[in-house]
Amino acid sequence: RARKFIRRHRASLAAGAASLALISVITVLAFIRVGAERDRAETEAQTATEVSDFLAGLFTGADPAQTSGADATARQLLAAGTARVREDLDGQPEVQSRMLHTIGTVYARLDEYTAAEDALNDALALRERVLGPDHPDVAVTQSGLAFLYERQGRFPDSEQAASAAVATLRDHTDTHASPLADALHRLAFAQARLIQVEAAERHIREAVALKEELYGPRSAEVAYSMNILGDVMNYAGRLDAPPSRSFQKRG
Repeated sequence: RARKFIRRHRASLAAGAASLALISVITVLAFIRVGAERDRAETEAQTATEVSDFLAGLFTGADPAQTSGADATARQLLAAGTARVREDLDGQPEVQSRMLHTIGTVYARLDEYTAAEDALNDALALRERVLGPDHPDVAVTQSGLAFLYERQGRFPDSEQAASAAVATLRDHTDTHASPLADALHRLAFAQARLIQVEAAERHIREAVALKEELYGPRSAEVAYSMNILGDVMNYAGRLDAPPSRSFQKRG
């Protein structure tokens, strides 16, 4: 009877089996995705806790009760923090790279260029090794190096680093739109200084459009990039060039 039933309903049974197999595959993939997202969330939470604990321990060193009443300067804290990051976090590359990136960025803003470049290059090497060269965190550190080179007037180096960051972050616009906008700004700034006017205009207008979506057309972030757009138009001799659409509508 079973054989007869199968012969008579072979097509229907095959379709049902295929549907069941498809449902099974979808279910397995869903469980895998949920598990991966859970693991990623747990990793992020653990990293955040480790960073918080590390910073708490670092700034305890600024407590007068711990330093015989002496005040610790920002540079002293950075120097002490850098030494501790390199030693205490040697076995935690993701946390170490995040801290080195932050330290490098702060050093760059303090015009401590050698220390900034050392920290950012080490952060970049760690992230490339642990996360892979196409990870968005790698691109964020490349953008940080572009900012450092910009402050040093090393515009070819800045363009190269920012271009690499933009190329990666374009594939992660849904989660890294803000870093992409910053990298585009860095890239346009370097290209403007190198008198690559057409490329600079294209990238700074893209940065402005992204920032308008993220922060609103009248935000400081948009105005910051609009200033670079003005420079680019000046270099091009286009002093009557229109601004972004939002500024045209409301300006």
